[in-house]
Amino acid sequence: MNSTTGRAEVIRARDDAGNMDKLAHSVLDDVLYNVLSDLLMKTHRDEKTAKAKTAAIRVEKLASDASDSSTPDSKADVRVETMRARGAGGQHVNKTESAIRITHMPTGVVVSMQDHRSQQRNREDAWKVLRSRIASQRVEQREAEAARLRSSVLDQSQITRGDKIRTYNYGQDRCTDHRAAVDVHNLPDVLEGGDTLDRVMQAARDCLVDGEIRALVAEEEAKARTAASK
Repeated sequence: MNSTTGRAEVIRARDDAGNMDKLAHSVLDDVLYNVLSDLLMKTHRDEKTAKAKTAAIRVEKLASDASDSSTPDSKADVRVETMRARGAGGQHVNKTESAIRITHMPTGVVVSMQDHRSQQRNREDAWKVLRSRIASQRVEQREAEAARLRSSVLDQSQITRGDKIRTYNYGQDRCTDHRAAVDVHNLPDVLEGGDTLDRVMQAARDCLVDGEIRALVAEEEAKARTAASK
């Protein structure tokens, strides 16, 4: 089942056992796409040992191409398979071949979808996820090349893809945006989308704009040095 709220569309994805192991959230707004990157850190008590444990949720951004230019150029590039859905969902999912698996042969990207009773709905959602993943790979390749050009200029201590983006500390009632180096309290207001969250989002936007400007300047300087050395 898909649901749309404001400028975002939720696409749920389950594993073969019917468990919710991933959640794809299609963001239809450039500003939201740039800001909504998180690593959620939540501390809870283990029932058996009474020790505090920390759980992390990773949020990955996948680029979307509205022009569908990331659609595979040839049908030979993909393999589409239909199968019976497995897991919870009643008798219907086990009696009809409503599940879809699409494999993009050149990249090895595989997308499986069995959330809907309709094979067509599963096919449409599977294609959405496939296009996003292929587009994301291409964006990452371009970013890697740009990073190579400016790596000699930018401070190597900057945040990289593997670093934490945002931490929600429930014990201290605190939200930290590591990119903008901003700490705010009143965590319930943050999670409910209140004014405190707006402060965090604005700080993140300012940080992103500043980073993009620095990156562009560094890239131009790197290109100029390369041209001068020839």
